[in-house]
Amino acid sequence: PAPTTSTRRHRGHVGSEILGGLGGVGVSLALGLVVGGVAAAGCDGGDFCGLVAVIYGTLGFTAGVIFALPLGVYLAGNAAGGDGSYLSAFVGHLGGALLGIGIVALSAVPENEALIMLGLGAGIVVEFAGAILGYELSCTEDAEPAAGGPAIEVVPTFAVLPDGDLQAAAEGLQL
Repeated sequence: PAPTTSTRRHRGHVGSEILGGLGGVGVSLALGLVVGGVAAAGCDGGDFCGLVAVIYGTLGFTAGVIFALPLGVYLAGNAAGGDGSYLSAFVGHLGGALLGIGIVALSAVPENEALIMLGLGAGIVVEFAGAILGYELSCTEDAEPAAGGPAIEVVPTFAVLPDGDLQAAAEGLQL
């Protein structure tokens, strides 16, 4: 008998997941702006109106990111043919967020603004990586390759060139 394969083969879809996560962050930013705007509109014009708007906007954005970033990764990954779970992306995101908070805390040296910015950037990247890693680890793969297909598929998203430059590669390449 011929080997059977599922119709949903797992292929590299990390690029789609990154875009989905960015979409989730965009939704969260919009939520934060709306919450901050509502807080500012309800303010009586006192000294702390701007601060109240910033605090509520930040809380709205943070609440949005907690749920929307892994949701964006999950939806984009499934749309690209993956079969991972939202819960795994969510747990991976929370793990990445905790690691990111640690990175930011370690880089918070008041005399070195560049190190603080580097720590914030690394913290954000680790959150994305946690959500994507959680999603990818929950994906199932076929036990055998498709008939006539390559035994190994390499689907790079980013590559470091010999001279040290970073090159983005198209998703879906099979080598």
